[in-house]
Amino acid sequence: MLRKIALLIGAVFCTALSGCAEKLEELAGSRPEAEFLPAEESAQRPFYEQLSEKEKAVYTALYNGIAAGEEKIPLPYKVDEETYAKLYHLLEKQESALFYIDSVYYTAPEIEEAQIEYRSVDDKDEMTAALEAKKGEILSEISVSADDFEKALYIHDYLVQNCRYELDGSEYNATSYGCLVNGTAHCEGYAKAFDYLAKGAGLRSIIVTGISNEGINHAWNQVEIGGVWYNLDVTWDDTDKDEAPRHVFFLCEDENFVKTHTEDGGWFEAFDCDENKDTYYIRQDLMIENFDDAERIVRRELEAEKEALELKFSDSAVYDDFLQTYLEEQEIFSLIEESGWEIPETGMTITLTEHETENCMEISLK
Repeated sequence: MLRKIALLIGAVFCTALSGCAEKLEELAGSRPEAEFLPAEESAQRPFYEQLSEKEKAVYTALYNGIAAGEEKIPLPYKVDEETYAKLYHLLEKQESALFYIDSVYYTAPEIEEAQIEYRSVDDKDEMTAALEAKKGEILSEISVSADDFEKALYIHDYLVQNCRYELDGSEYNATSYGCLVNGTAHCEGYAKAFDYLAKGAGLRSIIVTGISNEGINHAWNQVEIGGVWYNLDVTWDDTDKDEAPRHVFFLCEDENFVKTHTEDGGWFEAFDCDENKDTYYIRQDLMIENFDDAERIVRRELEAEKEALELKFSDSAVYDDFLQTYLEEQEIFSLIEESGWEIPETGMTITLTEHETENCMEISLK
């Protein structure tokens, strides 16, 4: 018997029994030949490169069949329940363009023919065209001379400014379609939307599932920038407020990121992110390692009339010293005045948002 499984971020739950497996003798001799993704498509899917040859062939059959809208897909090899679960999980989470595939799937102890569950869609072709058109519209704003960092930054900021976090509601909140066309998504939808646009911009990206430091199921991305992999969490950078995007979780190395994000690790091996040369704060010269850095960077941002300052500190000691001197002792007001700002008679409001785990803070001036 085929069992119906609901696939959620970081968890799998059995929901019902449904349908019957095809008899083995009926499939004998009718099994399709093994096919594989072309080299260019394979290179865009780092997880695919980690599969065995048999797994690659089954994944390719599933991908091609689902892209064609087939409800039953003969597989080139018989696979066990665990292998099928792994391949379906990868496909449903990583193929961000396939918004119409359901997170529910059928399984059995051995599978030779996949039975696919699709989301209820009024017009898949029309919705696909709308998603493709939105991708073209967004990516057309990226300069042809943009490097990997600039591409990723534009996509990140676009999503933060144009999508609203919504946990419940539309079933498409877990998809790229929900995030980009409907403008609402939860973490999986944000991650899939970033992946979808990143691939369209020529970047290599993967979706990572796991749990947050609060034990909540979560999804985020890793993206390759200049040959180096970085962590990225668009969801946590979206405050849903009408203000400039923040970049606390944009292109992060593992050192602090893993304190709040733990991958489930059951389906493929995510990348080690050990370098920081293209992290946001390094590229934008917002990394503070000492008091000389602090004065130089804050003064520069103020002279540029920035009303929001994003700062990162090399360690907690530098973070605490800056907090004590510039904010608790209010030395920042001296820099504000020296930088040409006029403080109104009614005073100025400084709003501090702290991200102590990441050694980051945001300072807003009004």
